[in-house]
Order: sequence, then structure tokens, then C-alpha cells
Amino acid sequence: MGGFLLGTDPTLRQTRVPTVDTFVDGAGFTANSSTTVTLSFDPGTEQHLVISFDGIVQHRTTYSLSGLVVTFDAVIPSGVVEIEATYAVTVSTPTPPDGSISSAKLQDGAITAAKIATGAVPSVLELESDNREAFLQIASLSGDRLNMSGGIVDPYSDQTDVDTSTSTAIFSATKYVGGTSKILLTYTGSDQTFTVPSGVTSVNVKLWGAGGGNGASGDFRYGGGGGFVKGDIAVTPAESLTVIVGQAGSGVTSGSNTGVSSGGGRSALRRSSTELFTAGAGGGGGRGVDVARGGVGGGLVAGAAQGGAGGGTQSAGGSAVDSHSTDGSQFQGGRGGGAWTTAISAAKYGGGGAGNSDNSTASGRGGGGGYFGGAGGTDASTSSGAGGGSSFIGSATNTTNTQATTFVGAGQADVDYPGSVGDGSNSSSGLGENGYAVIAYPVSNGFLVSNAFTAATQPDTARIYVHVIGSGVANTDLTAEVSRDGGTTWTTATLTLDRTLADGTKAYSDNSINISGQPSGTSMKYRLSMKNDVLSEFLGTVLQWS
Repeated sequence: MGGFLLGTDPTLRQTRVPTVDTFVDGAGFTANSSTTVTLSFDPGTEQHLVISFDGIVQHRTTYSLSGLVVTFDAVIPSGVVEIEATYAVTVSTPTPPDGSISSAKLQDGAITAAKIATGAVPSVLELESDNREAFLQIASLSGDRLNMSGGIVDPYSDQTDVDTSTSTAIFSATKYVGGTSKILLTYTGSDQTFTVPSGVTSVNVKLWGAGGGNGASGDFRYGGGGGFVKGDIAVTPAESLTVIVGQAGSGVTSGSNTGVSSGGGRSALRRSSTELFTAGAGGGGGRGVDVARGGVGGGLVAGAAQGGAGGGTQSAGGSAVDSHSTDGSQFQGGRGGGAWTTAISAAKYGGGGAGNSDNSTASGRGGGGGYFGGAGGTDASTSSGAGGGSSFIGSATNTTNTQATTFVGAGQADVDYPGSVGDGSNSSSGLGENGYAVIAYPVSNGFLVSNAFTAATQPDTARIYVHVIGSGVANTDLTAEVSRDGGTTWTTATLTLDRTLADGTKAYSDNSINISGQPSGTSMKYRLSMKNDVLSEFLGTVLQWS
């Protein structure tokens, strides 16, 4: 190994003589503990130093030099047996004549980028697969990515440098897998069917019960808010489940005390005749008194109306306090009182109880539907509100069961809450808000989009290296794309199998992605896609450009 020449003195040059220090685990360092090694001589700068772990060269950005001490940016990994440091010691030597230095006299790897003419070699040199994999492992130890000149190393030990707002893939521990499909169901007035897709064995269910109608104008007579339930339930591919989305209760449209309010309908998920989830609904508001609010829905015991009508429980409907109103029953709110009924406010879909009226001002309010419905309100001239319906969760995991507290429906903090569902009426419209349902399940398909990385100059070529688990076929079930204009324009890579690692994981790469035809730009992004419901799991990516 020959020396190379440095310095500027016209009569005397400094020759860098190669020196090798070898450190062994337990002597010169301790694996999984040490972060430093101490050299025999001072190389002067990292540019004169090459570090390798068990023969694998480490990237210069992963360590720093201060005198004799080399400090790594993470602890030396477990399993490293030997560290070798190759560098040079300065000795003085006479200046050789001009033109006398042949390539054979130059030390391998001694020429820096600053000494190479622009355009003589590509601005980014292709990394060998062994080094790429080593970079991913080193970066993963620190839980972050590594920057390099004209490139990025991103292990998926966390969510660093992934555009989480755009990506549909799901981060799980140390990998990204397929995304999540969500079925959003609103009120239609009839049963709806959810058929479990192929390969799906568990679904996440969220239900909001409907709100009750108001009994008269003013917030003292509002309908009760609906309850909220959620949980994960085991399912069988291809089976059909029935979804009920409760109808809002109706009520008074002006300040008159003669109007009739009905309870909201429950929202539910059923397997044939078996109730799996129920979100209880709010009862209708009363009239004629300062406080005649409808009972709230949800919880194991639903709210009783202010004024007397009882809420549903897990085993019985709410009890009426009037001879003309009725108790709540399973899935059905009680009917409001009305001794000489000539007008009936129809019961609401999902089991909301009907409000009744006679020819006078004595009107009764309907109870909210639920696993057991709330009782109907009285038919006195100062009638009470009606009771709310109870919620129910069967055999499920990761469950939540939340009762409303006022006319405001429960579950508004949930990420899937769409706004204005489940509220009881507190306005001149008379109407509460309908219920809502969300069914979510994992799917194999999804895509992973990186954040943008800024290139120093506009690149025309990109290289990508992807570490993957799964049986997906490259370029069919899993694809990779690169953009230089921030993700507006994409060029698809042609992935080839680079290597299969000892643990069975695979690395695919494309070393010559032509992006010169894209619009001008220096905002580099990659996008990885999983397709055809073939599960692939991404472990890390190296992107380079030049």
C-alpha cells in the first residue's frame, strides 16, 4: 500500500505513511457499551481515517475524530468482534519532480472529491449492497436516519422521514405494512349489510346513537344526546353483518308547548338476530316546565329524563311514570303518553319511541332506543322528557362505552367523529342528529411516501434500495417510485433482487432510475406501494441521487 502526497511547501512535502490499529472486543472496546476507541497516532482528520467493523467499512458520517479518540454516534453494536482503523502518519519527504507521480504511487482511496475535476466522476457513487445494509443497521441503532452526500438512509425503526399524512401503510414496531380500509355508514332508514372481505378475521366497530328531539324551544327542554361504543370483534371472511344506523328524534319547530317529540333510534351491529354492539339513543325532551330534558343515551344504565321517565338498563327498559306512556323494551323506546290520541309522531328507525298527543296541550315524549329502551314521557300539561336507551357490547376487545352527558352526543373526541352526529335537538328545527357507524379492518394494500429531501443540485439519476419481508413479486405486488419535484411527478423503478439475507428478508434495488424527464426540481421523494392484497412489509430504504 503506497503513500500519498499532501502539503504545499515547494521544497518539502509531507508523506502519509499507512498505519493500522486493531481493537478486539474486551480489550480495546466493549461491544454494546463502548462508543470510543483510542488510536496509536493522530491522523489529523477523519479524511485520513477508515474504520471497519469485522471487515465492514463504516460511513465517515457515523464517527468523529478528536486527537487520538474516535467517537461513534451510537454504541458499538453487539456481536462486533474486531474493529480496524486504517490511517496515515505524517513524515517529511523531499518534493518530487513535476509529472513524476504515477497512479501506482498513489495510496488507494487517498484522492478527495475536492481534488477531482467537476464532471470527471458522478457526484454520487453507487454503494454496494453490503454497505447499504450496514448503513440501515447502524441508523436503526440510533433510531433515526443517516444523511449522506446526495442521499438518505432511512430504517423503519420509527416514523422518521415518512409522510404520515399521505401514507396509508401502517407503522408497526419496526416495519410498515398495508393500510386500513374504513366503511362509513350514515342513516338510510333501513338495514344495511357489511360483508366481511376475504382474509379479514377482525374488524374495529364504532357506533354513535341518535339524539332525541326537543320538546319546546329553549335549552331546558332539549332532547338527550346519543351514546358511543367501540371495540374489536372477531369475524369470518364472507359472513354478512347487519348495520343499523339510528334515526334522529323529531320535535317542536317553534315555541309552542303543544308539539310532540320522539326519541332517537339506536345504532347497532348484528349477526343474524344476535346484537353484537349497541349505541343507545337519547330520549325526547319535555315541555311546559323549566327543566324537562330528555334522558341521555349510552352506558350500561341510560339516563333518566329530568321529570321522571326512566332510562334503559342492561336487562330492562326504563319504567314509565304515567298510565298512558309505556315502558321501554329491548331495542325499542317507550311511547309517550296521550290519553285521547289523535296524532302520533312515528317511532324512529332504530327503535326510537313515538311521541303522542291528544286534542289538548297534553303531549307525551318518546323514549330513546337502545339495548333496552328508555320509557316514554308523561302526557300532563307539564310533561317530562323521556328516558334514554342503554348501550351494549358483546364479546369484543379494546372496548369503549361512553354515555352522553347533555344534549351533546358522546364520542366526539374520537378520530373518526364526523361532526354533528348523535346530538339531541336544542334548536327550533326540532330534530336531533342521526347516528353513525364506522367499520375498519386492515388490508394488505397501502403505500409509503417519504418526506422531501433537498438535493444540492438538480439530479438526473436516482438509485433506490428497499429491504422487504413478504412473498410479494417485485414490480407487480410491490413497487418503488422516485420524484424530484416533491411528489407531483413520479418515475417507476425497475426493482431487481439484490440479495437475500440470512434471516430470509430480501433487498431489491434499481441503480439507474432516469428522472431527467421530470419537471425541474431538487425536492426528492420516494414512494413504495403494496398491491394485489399480497402482504409486504417494508423494513428500510436507501435513496441516492446524482
